[in-house]
Amino acid sequence: MKKDCMKYNPSPKGIFCANCSVKRGPFPPCKQGWCASCYVQEGPIEFAVKQTLDEEGNVIVKNNDTTRFLVGRDGDHLMTPFQCEICHFRNIYMQDPHPALKTDQLALV
Repeated sequence: MKKDCMKYNPSPKGIFCANCSVKRGPFPPCKQGWCASCYVQEGPIEFAVKQTLDEEGNVIVKNNDTTRFLVGRDGDHLMTPFQCEICHFRNIYMQDPHPALKTDQLALV
């Protein structure tokens, strides 16, 4: 995700973590939200992205939707449970990630 965007997003515009206003265990409420277009894959790992193929194996692009599955959309958090990377890290390791540890930063990806 782009970390330098400071745009204000009133709900339901943008994407918000499910823990946005909920205190979970020893952790404070997450309070994270993003512009939908700013929530993109970043990091040292390239993940596979699902593509629609025709019977011959050619990629089908519907309605010029070239960013399908590559960026978030306004309200995506309303259709499926969504937690940010920090909350996933907290669920798995029961602690906050340490910014100087490469293993923690890789786990966030």
